Amino acid sequence: MDKHTGMAAMIRSTLWDLGLPAATYYALHFAGVGDTVALMAGTGAAGVRLAGVALRSRRLSPFSLLMGAVFGVGLLLTEALVRVVLVYALPVDVMVGLSTALTVVTFGALFAWNARYVAARTREAHALAA
Repeated sequence: MDKHTGMAAMIRSTLWDLGLPAATYYALHFAGVGDTVALMAGTGAAGVRLAGVALRSRRLSPFSLLMGAVFGVGLLLTEALVRVVLVYALPVDVMVGLSTALTVVTFGALFAWNARYVAARTREAHALAA
């Protein structure tokens, strides 16, 4: 698998990971279901996706666990502060979409940092091997 195919697969997977919960929420919201139930259903959809990917691959990759931990710490320490203010300032249906956008920006930054880090370590390894 070349790096472009791998990146495309990672982006596609991320779109599913982010889009499924938001789509579940909005579908239920537009159908008239209450916000609490719709939010819980979106969370449940994310959990089902996580379990399905883990079962299909029959493993939890160390990278996925690390990225989950990094995301969790980032969510708790940084995004939570922004989200709390916005949750109180905006309607729930607006915040669900904005929350997804915040996640996309965060993951974009993590992808960029990761790509730059891997490229630097690869250059160092090639320089040492030469």
